[in-house]
Amino acid sequence: MNKSDILYLNPNYLIRHDETRSLLWARDDPRPVYAYTNNFHTFTHPYYAELLALFNGGNSIENVLSQSHLGQVCGEKIQDFIEKITENKTFYGTECNGTKFIFPKNLLVHKKENEEIKSQNGSTDFSFQELDFQTQKLNFPLYITYMVNTVCYTDCIYCYADCRERKKRQIPLERIMLLLDEIERHPLLDFVIMGGEFFLEEHWEQILARLHTLGLFPTISTKIPISESIIRKLRRLDVNKIQLSLDTLNPALMSRLLKVNGERYLHDMKRTFALLKEYGMTIKINTVITRYNDSIDELKHLLDFLSDYQIDSVSVIPAGYSLYKPLDYLPSKESVRKIKEYVGNVKTNYNFVLSMTSEIPKEQIEGCSAQKQKFFNERALCTGNLWQAYIMPNGDVTFCEGTMSHPAFVSGNICEKSFGEIWKTEMPHLLKRENYKNSVCGSCKDFEDCHTQKGVCWKYIVQGYGEENLYYPDPRCPKAPIVINKYY
Repeated sequence: MNKSDILYLNPNYLIRHDETRSLLWARDDPRPVYAYTNNFHTFTHPYYAELLALFNGGNSIENVLSQSHLGQVCGEKIQDFIEKITENKTFYGTECNGTKFIFPKNLLVHKKENEEIKSQNGSTDFSFQELDFQTQKLNFPLYITYMVNTVCYTDCIYCYADCRERKKRQIPLERIMLLLDEIERHPLLDFVIMGGEFFLEEHWEQILARLHTLGLFPTISTKIPISESIIRKLRRLDVNKIQLSLDTLNPALMSRLLKVNGERYLHDMKRTFALLKEYGMTIKINTVITRYNDSIDELKHLLDFLSDYQIDSVSVIPAGYSLYKPLDYLPSKESVRKIKEYVGNVKTNYNFVLSMTSEIPKEQIEGCSAQKQKFFNERALCTGNLWQAYIMPNGDVTFCEGTMSHPAFVSGNICEKSFGEIWKTEMPHLLKRENYKNSVCGSCKDFEDCHTQKGVCWKYIVQGYGEENLYYPDPRCPKAPIVINKYY
């Protein structure tokens, strides 16, 4: 490796400063250009982050050594470190001031001749006054979901969102743009747009265009049979992928599931598919299985139809629990099992990725104490209010799509304060043991560790016991009472 070599940070990794430490995170990419360590995330020292950020495709190793703190302090010794993290096949670990840091595979890559490097919108200021590699909550999230409205084209019988009141965007457009200005200073891994219906937002083009300048390209999900005019606007914005929901090709079933004129809706959707194919757009499909369309023949008919189009992936999703709809749409466990088996058998028969989401294992909720303890110990970290935020149509900032508008999880409103201020709002009521006096959590010796380490799933608690029983334990806990509502 020569000092004149030009390297750059593998685009599947994000470097961002977080005030008291820096972040090194892997971007989720199903079809990466370069190999990378999937699901990797770590805190790193700002000095390492600064060094990595300088590898932007324009600087030689010599330039980086002269501009970085580590290069200036350590001189050529740091070149050995650079070699260890360039197109490396395995993890590399090192130590700085007594703290160990891990770096993923293929972190830096060589720039090829005449290769154009896209801006990665990374941090440039890595200054700090103190260091903190322990606190889990980030000083600004990495994932934000924005529910733009609760206005829909359909009225799905299985909708889990709180769309009881149909409202257009309530956040002034200038406040949304201020939010995106904040994101420019604190790059995200993902910004998800959901509804309601994005294409019923009058300024959708402006919002989407601004997101693209930030290097954020959310896949828009819609149930509207979109027109050629909308498709042309999307192509002008360089959008080449969209997500459509299509549950059946049976008009009568479509009328029942979405409460639309099934004949007309399917005619218009087929026209949409033809237009998307004409304009070279790739399509992701979500198919929700209910008790009404849980037929293998029905699914086969749909998959065969989709095989004529430029489909990227099809996700088959068993309808889940809704707090806001009658639950007579839920499919039987047996039909879900049969469809899952069928999907496994035919997934290689199609020219798109076919998958089916897994249900929550029954043993997690109804198993014996030992089974539940095993599942609970191995549960994933709840990242709500740690790494991710959810913004409601009225501007309320909450934990996730599962907690939505429940007031206990609302930390503020972006119509009144900046998002950054709201994000740093403390929510001590969720950790006050006295609030759990009517719950087994109140006397549990593991209360603090349980709620501050991996955390509990507030969505499961609200779904399992109702919104009024917020301080009940996570239903997966061995000490949890029998759930009131079967959401699994």
